Amino acid sequence: MNLRVSLYYGLRNFVGRKRADERRRSHLLLPIVSIALSLIPVIVILTVANGMIEGITQRYIEFDTGHLRMTLSGGGYDVDVVKKRLPELKKAPGIVYASLEIRGGGLLFAGGKRSFVNIRAVDPGLDRDDPGFARFTKITRGAFDLSRKNSIVIGKALAEEYGLTVGQTVTVFTHRTKRVGRETVIQARPNRYTITGIYSIGYQELDKSTVFIQFAAGERDLSSENSYIQLKLKVADPFTHIDRQASHWERFIDPDAVYWRLLTWREMYGNYYQAYESTKVLLLFIMLLIVVVAAFNIISSMIMMYLDRLQEIGILKSLGASPGSITFSFLCVGLLAGLFSTAIGVGAGLLVAVNINEIFKGIDVVMTAGNRIASLIASPFTGPFPVEQVQVLNPEYYLEVIPIRIGFWEVLGVSLFTVGLAVFFSIFPAFIAGRIRPLEVIRKH
Repeated sequence: MNLRVSLYYGLRNFVGRKRADERRRSHLLLPIVSIALSLIPVIVILTVANGMIEGITQRYIEFDTGHLRMTLSGGGYDVDVVKKRLPELKKAPGIVYASLEIRGGGLLFAGGKRSFVNIRAVDPGLDRDDPGFARFTKITRGAFDLSRKNSIVIGKALAEEYGLTVGQTVTVFTHRTKRVGRETVIQARPNRYTITGIYSIGYQELDKSTVFIQFAAGERDLSSENSYIQLKLKVADPFTHIDRQASHWERFIDPDAVYWRLLTWREMYGNYYQAYESTKVLLLFIMLLIVVVAAFNIISSMIMMYLDRLQEIGILKSLGASPGSITFSFLCVGLLAGLFSTAIGVGAGLLVAVNINEIFKGIDVVMTAGNRIASLIASPFTGPFPVEQVQVLNPEYYLEVIPIRIGFWEVLGVSLFTVGLAVFFSIFPAFIAGRIRPLEVIRKH
């Protein structure tokens, strides 16, 4: 039996045969459906995890840490060197944005409430000059206006919690340490600021904890012993050879510097990034185990097919078909089952993934409606109780909108893995089919 006939026989077995007294049937329908269904969550997890990791990471490095960062002492040699080179650094090819920034902390008081906030004293033109910051930071009210010395820009989550809006005044207490004799005294200093803008980064962990003031106000209100100055750099490509870029810009700023260095975003944010990646890998591993279990059904299905085709195989062997050609035809069945189920599963998974935000919104609406119906039914017995809006992904811990990022090579890898599993689990029944002896089949039939 030549190659073309083997392929034809394999395709015929995959499609299923039709007897005169029954409908056409294929033994592989169950494994194909089970593999396809098991692939859907794998593709969704890959896409959603990639989007969330990239979305959170980009928000941190564009809004908070920068691509490269160097912490300065707050005075002396290193700050003077950086200040002298800063204008040249801003114009250097490969640098998208460069600035000095003062960071400290304080207690914000408003409306009888208080909370600790991270204070960032920045260049007033931050939202205009830094394209990465402008891309992810949405001004919901007012403007990112730090032109006045007592202006402040706060996050949307903080404004909602405290009931604040543009034009209101807040008090931020900072502190200084002072030596009085042999004792160290901490002096609190109240600073009154007027809210000129409210921003949203789409991630409440950042929105709730960070406020912006003018750089000059930071020099005035934040003591040098309780704050620090940072040089932040944004480069054109923060994901390619970032370590080499850090070494290059260190030498550019000061070739003789030996006691400070530029940290990359991977070093600053590496623990979080690795935690997210590890979680994704663990989830992917668990989901792939489900795919393995689903693909295992191919063995039993192909053995049933082998038993159903026993007489045909005996006739083909008696006509001169070699064991290898019969084995190959059954391997083709496994390959076709893998390709068909992978195409269905990956296609359905991608369809779900690209609409995941709408699906979550729909789930929120349905669950909220269900809670309201349950409240109405139970209210005659328990009395009315409040029904809150259900949020499957609470924006306090997750992104408000999940970016959709389809990793081509990851999807391709999962697809090849699934097809390979289907072929692997078809080897045993294919080998059995190839070893059939025609005389034994003739005696039985």
